[in-house]
Amino acid sequence: MGKARALASAAILVAGAVALVYLYTRPGEEERIRRLFAAAEQAVEQRNLRKVMRLVSPDYHDPAGADYNDVREAFRRAFATTWRFRVTIFDLRVALTGGGGAVARAYVVVDVLGLGGVRQYRLQGPMKFDLAKESGRWRVISSEGAQEMVRRSGFELP
Repeated sequence: MGKARALASAAILVAGAVALVYLYTRPGEEERIRRLFAAAEQAVEQRNLRKVMRLVSPDYHDPAGADYNDVREAFRRAFATTWRFRVTIFDLRVALTGGGGAVARAYVVVDVLGLGGVRQYRLQGPMKFDLAKESGRWRVISSEGAQEMVRRSGFELP
């Protein structure tokens, strides 16, 4: 009986230690949002429409009037070309807001690369993203700045 109690105590201690490690090392909400932006960089560079759109809320609407379907169509058209994309997000700042939302601001650079990896266009500028947690996942519900970046660069989708 003494050995069984010792083993049970050891198991409880190990389980408790694992729980504490998890609680102190699991990512906070801000870190989860940062991971969303890292996933977005990769998804665009991989030209993976499905992965990109998993990061965008079906309820997406931005001040320029674009909705989820407009965003999907823009990425579909861009990915249908022979272009490649290199995305770099600088100075990402995340702030949690009341009501379970968040706002992220960053300086975004998108290099549009043609054949041989030669840069054809550079879209760059400050962007703001509004996010909401939907079914346990952070998603972009609105953004500002992309239209200005496109206008300044002269970039046009085919």
